[in-house]
Amino acid sequence: MMRTSLRGLIAVCVLLIPFLSMTLVHGQASKLIRVKGSNVMAGMCDAWGTEFNNKNPGIRVHVTGGGTAAGIEAVFERTADLAMASRRLIEKELQLAAVSDAKPAEMAVAQTAVVIVTHPANPVKELTLAQLKGILTGEIASWNQVNGPRESIFLITSAPESGTSSFLRNTLFPEDYLSSDANVRNFFHDILKEISLKKPPALGYAGLYDAMKAVQAGRVKLLALKRDENSPAVLPTLETVKDRTYPLIMQLYFYWDKDRAPEHLKQFVDFCKTKGTSVP
Repeated sequence: MMRTSLRGLIAVCVLLIPFLSMTLVHGQASKLIRVKGSNVMAGMCDAWGTEFNNKNPGIRVHVTGGGTAAGIEAVFERTADLAMASRRLIEKELQLAAVSDAKPAEMAVAQTAVVIVTHPANPVKELTLAQLKGILTGEIASWNQVNGPRESIFLITSAPESGTSSFLRNTLFPEDYLSSDANVRNFFHDILKEISLKKPPALGYAGLYDAMKAVQAGRVKLLALKRDENSPAVLPTLETVKDRTYPLIMQLYFYWDKDRAPEHLKQFVDFCKTKGTSVP
């Protein structure tokens, strides 16, 4: 009986050896980089994080969106290590850094296009910046005002305080506001999904990375933009971001607390520098 029990115990230990080895390996691979912030950067940074993970199996990068403001706040409150931002720090965030005894470090990591999207069946192919401003502020409410069908425009935007909305407002209508009739969504994948279902056609915006995935899936159509009536219509592509012929190009940033940054965070930031300054 004793011999049988001992034999069973040895068998269990043999079975546990691979599990224990895996636990030790995973224990050693426990370094975590928490990245949070701009929704327009989340997909791009997640792809970078996956590539970085593959090259550095001892470090894991976890990316979540939530918006520029949420990411910056999380870094200063030490619930995130790296903030993704589609704008620079504003005064109240600098004050939060001071109160938190944080010393913000900034890196301009990339540039991307803010892409205007609609339903694939919408016959409208292009807008001038003045027409886009009119739609976003509510002055233009029907597609027939921009050479389209006699149907109302269902406008879907990110929150007015988001980095992307702030960029559009500062670029197109610094003295005005987003339409009060806009339907606000917190994440770009929600905007893109809703646009793919709306009839009559809706209009919204997203970053190029997320928009191109939706285009490839046949869910949305990109609208070309003209700086004015006499300018050529330009579609957003990686090339038109690089040569800056597309008119809505937004600078993207990383922020972190330089006094508390571990070495593996610096390693990831350096890795992202190698990805170039113009990305989808």
